[in-house]
Amino acid sequence: MIVSDTHRFICFQPWKTASSTLFRPIEKYDSGRYPQPVYLNEILRKQSHKHIPYEDFLLLPEAQGD
Repeated sequence: MIVSDTHRFICFQPWKTASSTLFRPIEKYDSGRYPQPVYLNEILRKQSHKHIPYEDFLLLPEAQGD
């Protein structure tokens, strides 16, 4: 998932849909809050990565429009 604070957009990266190809041209806008490789998401309290399910996204602050 790519979150841009400056351009105010969120880009989901679905499985097996050229997500790496999509990421390359817009990575400069990524705020970097959610790393691309596997990491521990403190909010979700579990391992996460760039392919975040919509149900998990709804638990993040960005889903609330903050």
